[in-house]
This record gives sequence, structure tokens and C-alpha cells, in this order.
Amino acid sequence: MLVACAGPRPAPSVQLRAFLGASDDGAYSYAEISESPGAALLARKVTVDARGKQTSDQALEPASAQAALAAAAQAGAAANRTVEAALGAVSMEGFSLERATFLAAAEGSTRWSLEPVQGAPCELILLDEEAELRISMRLPGGREELVLYRLPKVGRTRIEGVLLLPGARRALARTLSVWSDGDSVYRLEGLAELELGAALATLLDARAVRALQTGRLAQAREDLERAVRAAPRDAVAHYNLACAWALLGEEDKAILALGKAIDLEPEALRDQALRDPDLDGIRHRVELKLMIEPRSEDLGE
Repeated sequence: MLVACAGPRPAPSVQLRAFLGASDDGAYSYAEISESPGAALLARKVTVDARGKQTSDQALEPASAQAALAAAAQAGAAANRTVEAALGAVSMEGFSLERATFLAAAEGSTRWSLEPVQGAPCELILLDEEAELRISMRLPGGREELVLYRLPKVGRTRIEGVLLLPGARRALARTLSVWSDGDSVYRLEGLAELELGAALATLLDARAVRALQTGRLAQAREDLERAVRAAPRDAVAHYNLACAWALLGEEDKAILALGKAIDLEPEALRDQALRDPDLDGIRHRVELKLMIEPRSEDLGE
């Protein structure tokens, strides 16, 4: 997030963050500018890979940074973002603005239907409440909402919209807060990362567990297959998919799903698998024994 920009009066403290583009695999790049009294100007271009890990950090040209700071100062208390226009000529090799889909926010609350995110439809909801703005996700026809992001209202606060990145597993919310304190005007222009794939997997997993508990095995299996597509590194979704396959009598598929789950979270899930009755249908399989029984290295021998 971002902090403050004053008008041309006292020395301001400023942070600005702008989207510079996405790559085909869902990685993205942004520019960040920070200036505060007594500290050196920070102006950098950052890339984040498809799994959310920062992979590079390069200096931003001083002229571009100064143009962004000047635009923010000139805007004063106006409730509009300035950084994208000021940095319009800045780019990163391999990243393009056109690869992201911008979902604009309406006045008040907004709903965006995402068809689909990694094989399953869902809905993003932007709620404008008294004390905060909130972005959440919901499955079609579902009651549960999973909150992805909260932005407290300070002064004039808004979310301009959401940038949907390629692959549909992540998005970036463009945020803005502006407020006054005496002669200083504080301006926060930010990007908030939304983990769509992980959120969708959580919602699908919760629905699938209810289906397993009521004997709707085919429905549970379908939701869990969607969950692992949305979040391939979600160990719990892989584990529950193993349970669904085991209850359906698909032993080989259950073993494969359980192996993936234990690879991702060996400590917690090995112990769970030892006593889970949903896996009784594959309890006789030697592969299961090799995956979950204590080994000499686990015992410190």
C-alpha cells in the first residue's frame, strides 16, 4: 500500500504504486515510488512471478519518479489516481498492460462475474460499507463469502477496480485514499493483490466437505477437482480429493491425490491419513503404508 502525498507546501511523505503490465503466465510488474523527509527517494520497478514471489527489483528512472510525485502533488485532495498517467511511458520487457483485464467499479457496491476462474465460475463482490471497503468471493448460488481484502475508509477512500491477471488465479485491486491534516494532504495510491485461485479452492473445498458428509460423492469429487485446478499447491484440497476418490472406490486415483497432498504438507497430513476413516478403502495399499508409516529418519535413527 501507499502513503501520503502533500501539496507543494511542506516536505511531503509519498508512496505510489502503479501496475506496469503482466506476462502470459500471470506474472506481473509494478512501479513503486516512496519519498519522505530525511530519507532517500525510493523509485523501483518490481516483478512478481506467477506464484507470487518477487523475482527482480530494478531502479526506476529519476525523471519518471519525479513526474509521478509532481502529478500527485498537483492533484492535492482530488479523489483520483495519478500514478498510471504519470508513468504511462514506463514499461518492463516481457510485460504488457493489455494482458490484464480491467474490471471497473461502479458507484457503491459492485459485482463481477468471473466465468470461469480455473474451471469454475465465481463472483467477486465489492462492498462499500460505513467503515471500510471489502472485496470478497462467492460461488454461484452459495451463501458463504470469503473476504479477500479490506480497506479502511480514511478521508476519501475508494477502489477504482480490479485488474484480472492472465491465468485468472490472481488479481490486483487499484486503491486510493486521500485525507487532509492541517496543511498536508495525504494521498495513498496502491495495488492490493487478490489470491483468486486460493480463495476459490477454499470455497469449493468447504462445499465439497459438506457434500462428502451427506453422501454426495460425485458432487464432492467434481468440486475438489476444480479446487486443485484453481490452487494446485493446496494440500488440503488434494487430501480431500483423495478421500472422495477412496469413497468412490477409485483406489489408484485416491493414492495419486494423497501422494500429492503429503508431498505438499507431510507432517500434518501423514498423521491425519493414519486415522482417517474416509481412507479405509485404500488402507490395504502398500503405497499408502509407504506414505504414512513412520520412517527411520522421522524417528531420528
